[in-house]
Amino acid sequence: MGSTPYLRLDTAVMDANIAAMAARCAASHLALRPHAKTHKSPQVARRQLEAGAVGLTVATIGEAEVFAEAGVDDLFIAYPLWVDADAAARLRALAGRSRVLVGCDSVEAARRLARLPVEVLVEVDSGHHRSGVDPARAGDLAAACTDLGLRVRGTFTFPGHSYAPGVAAVAAADEAAAMAVAAASLASALVPGPVASGGSTPSAAHTTSGVVTELRPGVYVFG
Repeated sequence: MGSTPYLRLDTAVMDANIAAMAARCAASHLALRPHAKTHKSPQVARRQLEAGAVGLTVATIGEAEVFAEAGVDDLFIAYPLWVDADAAARLRALAGRSRVLVGCDSVEAARRLARLPVEVLVEVDSGHHRSGVDPARAGDLAAACTDLGLRVRGTFTFPGHSYAPGVAAVAAADEAAAMAVAAASLASALVPGPVASGGSTPSAAHTTSGVVTELRPGVYVFG
């Protein structure tokens, strides 16, 4: 046994987990964009992409840089960024290697993203109450982003309350309801929003393709 701490990983179990989530998303006509903050490993990411993932989700610019360096060409930073001069320079460099989406949940944050070569998903609060706008306000923010010159690709949410015991189905229903309101809000604001990104590992089994178009589970890979 080697020095501790170290990772002891059963790759057969991991590969079965990767295949099962990919099959579940394919059967439900949902795009799969796994959250890579669980493993932070280009080798694991490669297995997920080979199994059918459309890209990766990350939590920070630093994580995005690591995966872009490893050749991942479609990355979503799933958190509302507050961009300063250093972050702006890093995002410009990152966008030269990969397609980059970032989260946004305020006009103030959108102003800091303006003129950067990134695309935006408006974050919607679907019950976790960590970040994100009220779903009915998603269209207003999307329109403001568009006026600032940003390309809005749609909306995203994180049903993080799904991790509480026994509420995964409820959280998935909350997510679907919130994203439906957000989609209507974008339509009212005349902002196209084909992407409705959501999901978590606990709620994935309860998510359907009626409103949500993409899932971002993370911990399933080692579940």
